[in-house]
Amino acid sequence: MNADKGIDVVDFACAHCGLSWTHEYEVVRCATSSGFERECFSIHDLPVMPPYSWEGAPECARCGHWVVGKLAMRRS
Repeated sequence: MNADKGIDVVDFACAHCGLSWTHEYEVVRCATSSGFERECFSIHDLPVMPPYSWEGAPECARCGHWVVGKLAMRRS
């Protein structure tokens, strides 16, 4: 991968039921229409919201509560 691409390994821990899991997100530096750079996230080439906020938080597979992720590791 080049310097513009990477993988975020994200840890999730549900505060409601205690389930924890890890997921990998592909990260690419993208330019917005106004010319600013931001990170664009995807899973299997499908765009997703960043997992670090409520907007991109996945549901817990056990209880259905939304879980905000925490960066465990970034690989380039």
